[in-house]
Amino acid sequence: MYNSPITAPAQPSKPNPFRKNLTIILALFLLLTIANIALYVFRGSRGGLQNQLSEKEQVLAALKAQNAAINTQLDSLKLVDPKSIKRINELQSELEHKNFEISQKVHLNGDLKLARREIEALTHQKNAAISDLTIMKEKVTTLNNQVAILSSEKQQYESERQQYEKGINEVRAQLEEAQIAKAALVSEKSKVEQDNFDLNAHIESNKYLTISNVTAQTVTINKKGKEKNTSSRKSADQIKICFQYGKNDLIPMGDEKVFIKIVDPMGATIFREDQGSGIMTDKDSNTEFRFTMATTFQYNQREGEACGHWNIGTDTPGKGKYLVEIYNRGKRVGTSAFKIK
Repeated sequence: MYNSPITAPAQPSKPNPFRKNLTIILALFLLLTIANIALYVFRGSRGGLQNQLSEKEQVLAALKAQNAAINTQLDSLKLVDPKSIKRINELQSELEHKNFEISQKVHLNGDLKLARREIEALTHQKNAAISDLTIMKEKVTTLNNQVAILSSEKQQYESERQQYEKGINEVRAQLEEAQIAKAALVSEKSKVEQDNFDLNAHIESNKYLTISNVTAQTVTINKKGKEKNTSSRKSADQIKICFQYGKNDLIPMGDEKVFIKIVDPMGATIFREDQGSGIMTDKDSNTEFRFTMATTFQYNQREGEACGHWNIGTDTPGKGKYLVEIYNRGKRVGTSAFKIK
């Protein structure tokens, strides 16, 4: 067995003051180094936080400026196109809500890239809305121009309509005057016609010859053709009726005719169509009657005398009193009587 040599126990050494101080210095240096590193790290993190805060403020400021610019543009559009105020107000409300959401995200999450993208999207939305509103503004301008043209045309049409109505009123007034004048002329014409009718009626009522000194006699005709008065019915060949007529200026010169009615003792009118008997109307009574014969003579608008003859023929007249009525132009103008024995 090998035995290690026995060494005498070491005597404790005395502490070295320099070494102790060095250890303390190294420890302090280490602490200082750690402190510097910590301070650097703290400063770096603080600087990053400050930068982050600065970027947030920049994003929020850009958002605020963007929002202010959008509102300014939209407010100007309200003045240009008052009809779009409702739509613009709705768009401003939407943008304000969107701005609030972006601000909240920036404050809470700090996602600046997302915020910038949303601001960029908001800007595109704003630009699209501005573009739409600009198009609407152009359309409104076009419509306003058309309205102005239509308004001008309306004024022209209104002026023409007023002139037309004025012309119509003038024509109506002239028409009314013409109708009044026509009514007056019609009334005057009716009066003239009535006067003419009354005058003609008066003329017609007085347009006849007055007959006087009516004589009626049966006559016989001898072989020489001479007539002789007779009162014997057996020898009577004709009934001769003579009369005098007066002057009437209403009757023109020319052939004038009288109608003679001979009534036998039995009250019957002697009537033979083959000798010119016929029917006529009595204007005074407006009744028809038979006449025995007609006699025509020349009237020269002066007094005169005329006679008519009735051939008895083979019919022997009866005894008694015969009546004679003379008519001129439908009026009975004379009467007489004679007897046959």
